[in-house]
Amino acid sequence: MAQLKSKEAEKNAVTMVAALMAAAARTAPKARGVDATASLVLVDNDLEKLASALDRKATNKPDYISTVFRRDANNVR
Repeated sequence: MAQLKSKEAEKNAVTMVAALMAAAARTAPKARGVDATASLVLVDNDLEKLASALDRKATNKPDYISTVFRRDANNVR
C-alpha cells in the first residue's frame, strides 16, 4: 500500500494550485490579445532565497519602504 504523508500531500496540493494559477494567467483574456505574461513558482530553498533578498532590499531604505519589503519577506517565509 502506498502512503502519502500529510506534509507531502499539502506540498503537492500547493504546487498544483500554483501551476493551475499560472495556467489561468496564461489563458486569461489579454489586452489586444497580446500575451506578455510569465509565471514562476518557487519552492523549498528558493522561497528562503527570495525572502532573504527582500530583507536585503529593505536595508538603507526609508522606513515606509523597508517596512513593505520586510512584510513581504515574512509573508514569503
